[in-house]
Order: sequence, then C-alpha cells, then structure tokens
Amino acid sequence: MSNHSVSYALNSMVLKIIEGYNDNEISENYVRKLVTKALATSYEHDGNDHEVLEGVSNSFCGKCLKMKKGDFFKIVDYCCSNGVSLVRVANSFLDSEPFKDLKDIAEKFNFSKEDIKLLEREFNESCTNALCTDCLKEEFDKITGSRDKTNEVMEYFYEE
Repeated sequence: MSNHSVSYALNSMVLKIIEGYNDNEISENYVRKLVTKALATSYEHDGNDHEVLEGVSNSFCGKCLKMKKGDFFKIVDYCCSNGVSLVRVANSFLDSEPFKDLKDIAEKFNFSKEDIKLLEREFNESCTNALCTDCLKEEFDKITGSRDKTNEVMEYFYEE
C-alpha cells in the first residue's frame, strides 16, 4: 500500500535541486542524476514516482532546466486514449488544454513515424517529462526544417 509521503518529500527535494541549478549552485549533469535517482527511489518505496514531478513539470523545462513562465507541453499516454498525446499545460495540470493526439499531429503536418518517435524520445529523455515552448519549438524545427512550419504546428495547440 502506498502512503505518498516518500514521493511528496522527494518532490520538495527536486524543487530545491532545480532551484539550485537555476541559482548556478548545481551542475546540469548532477541535477539530471539527482532527479533520476529521486524518481527511482519513489518508485521503489511507494510506487508514486509521478508525484515526484507534481508542480515541477509545470514550472521547469525538462530539457533546458530553466524555470519559465508560460505554457509547457507534456507527453501523456493514458490507457483510455488511442495512443500518445501531447498536451499544453498552462499553470497546472487542471488547466490543461485538450490533448492533441500525436497521430493527428503527424497526419495534419505530414510527420513521419520516425519524427514522432524523435519527439517522444526528447520528452522521455527530459528529466521532468515536460518541455517549455522554446525547447518544443527547437524539436519541431528539427522535424519541419522551417521556423514558419514550426509556428504553424505551435498554433495548432491553441486552436479550439
């Protein structure tokens, strides 16, 4: 049975670690190692590793590790969906916009399966499983080869 205490304690620690990075007290490599260890520890002790990143992935980009204001994007894979989706998160997960299915994005913008796998890998390799708008644009730039096309893709997330 889970008691959540371990994960919530680790969540507080991860917030402090990332703040230390932003204050130039901790190296990027060390931050990534510590966050990975926190997730593993939580999984081992109470199985609620997702709680370690609550609030963190809405404030800190998992790629550049900077605290940012504005929207973040997360990859979500719920058993009730038909696959993996990308969601825009405003201030909290409760403010999340409707999910954009990656298959729909691929079809709409002519992305290959390899392009989508590249995008999924970037999210999975980020230490908070969330990317800020700037980092997501960089990833779409790699796929589209054009900032104009990237801007078109980004506008799609703001459509009703």
